[in-house]
Amino acid sequence: MATNTETELVLKAKQDCTAFILLYRAYLPRVYQYVFFRVKNREEAEDITSTVWEKVLTHLPTFNPAHEHSFPAWLFRIAHNQLTDFYRKNSNNRAPLPLESQTETADPQPHPLETIMNRNRAQSIKKLVDRLPPQQAQTIELRFFAELKNHEIARLQGISEKTVASNLCRGLRTLQQLWTASGDAVKRS
Repeated sequence: MATNTETELVLKAKQDCTAFILLYRAYLPRVYQYVFFRVKNREEAEDITSTVWEKVLTHLPTFNPAHEHSFPAWLFRIAHNQLTDFYRKNSNNRAPLPLESQTETADPQPHPLETIMNRNRAQSIKKLVDRLPPQQAQTIELRFFAELKNHEIARLQGISEKTVASNLCRGLRTLQQLWTASGDAVKRS
């Protein structure tokens, strides 16, 4: 979504339910994907995503594009805070479920073999991302799963864009090395 159009839509959504629905539809898949990647459980991801959108609806009247810089950065800050609350509340009493519990949403009728291969690949990638330093792992998750831009990630993490770029570069380089070393690169062909 173009920045000017996005800003106009956000400002309109403060008073217009139809505009809010357009924002919701545009960002719901990205928020859900980001949350699911972190909690690895469909029901919990749905609950957290729902809470995120409740907070967005509640606090949208206070959103200021001049102060917040971008709607996605603000939105994913809310998602990040909800995940932090979730982990704080559940840190002692549960382990995350495996990534294979994710439902496929891109293609309603994927071929079963394709589904299995995608799940295996997603599991492998998640395991490799978990081996990265926390800052690099979070930066990669925000960039590729939440589809945020570097300046939005910088704002969300409270770091410079150069640090974001550095974390991405180092993280991707390490992921590539880990992927090649793990032999999964050969399995996917």
